[in-house]
Amino acid sequence: MWLLACCLLVPAQSPTSLRELARLNDCQLAALFAKGVVPGCLDTMKTRGRVFTRPGKLTSRLFGSSLWPLWHGKQVDMDCAVMRNRMPGGLELVPAAVRVQPGLTDGKPVLVFDYQGMQKKATQFAEVAFDEVRQVGPGLWLGRMWLRQPDGIAKPSLWFGLQEVR
Repeated sequence: MWLLACCLLVPAQSPTSLRELARLNDCQLAALFAKGVVPGCLDTMKTRGRVFTRPGKLTSRLFGSSLWPLWHGKQVDMDCAVMRNRMPGGLELVPAAVRVQPGLTDGKPVLVFDYQGMQKKATQFAEVAFDEVRQVGPGLWLGRMWLRQPDGIAKPSLWFGLQEVR
C-alpha cells in the first residue's frame, strides 16, 4: 500500500532540470518515466548527464554527478543510430546502437541505447547493459540502465538524467 502511495507523490510541476530530477525518489522517478514520451521526430543531440545512485536521498543530490566523474553525458547521432558516452577531454566512448522499441515495464515506446555488440576489448564490460530513455520535459530525459543477467532476464540497475545542451 505504501508503495502505491509513494508513486502517487509525483511533483505537481514536472522537473525542468537535472537538479530537480535528483530530488525525486525511486517511485517518483518511475512514475515520471511512465508519463514520459519518445518524440516522433528525433534529432541528433548532445546532453549533460547525471547519475542518481540513491534516488531522493541527500547523497544523490549532493554527489550524484561526482560519483561518476568520468561520465559527462551522451552524444546521440540519430542519422547513424549511434550513441556515445561523453567523457572528460571531449572524448566520446562506449558506443551503443540506438532504436525505439516497447519498454520493459509498460510496453510504451522507449529510446534504447544498446551496448551489446558495439564494444571493443577495453569496454566489453558494457556489453551486458542497455538504457531505456524517455523525454520527461523540454530538453530533459530520464533513463534507466538495465543489466542482462546470465538467465536472460534484464534487471534494473540505476536511474540517470540527461539535459540537452544547445
